[in-house]
Amino acid sequence: MTELEERFMEDNFKLSVYRICQEQFNNITKYAKANTIHFYLGNRNGSLELRIKDDGIGFDKAKKSNGVGLMNMKTRAALFNGMIEINTAPGKGCELVVQFKLPLLEQIPAK
Repeated sequence: MTELEERFMEDNFKLSVYRICQEQFNNITKYAKANTIHFYLGNRNGSLELRIKDDGIGFDKAKKSNGVGLMNMKTRAALFNGMIEINTAPGKGCELVVQFKLPLLEQIPAK
């Protein structure tokens, strides 16, 4: 396990990660009817990984959405070579997974 060293990250990158989190928490608040949210942000295998999972109502990914929230998150992630994955189904909650391959993440042994 390694720690995440924020000092090696650009401010614009940190702001994008913050905005992705903000958008997903907003989506959960407005639509999910969730009771529990699990949040993870850390260095996993040389990548920055963000996971936000809820136990809400989920949704059908195949249905077209009129919202711009997911598109905004994808655009923010793509600016820093990030990939977004949404794991959801009606009645199954939702998990947002974002991974960034960053050479600037320094591997530091956990204390």
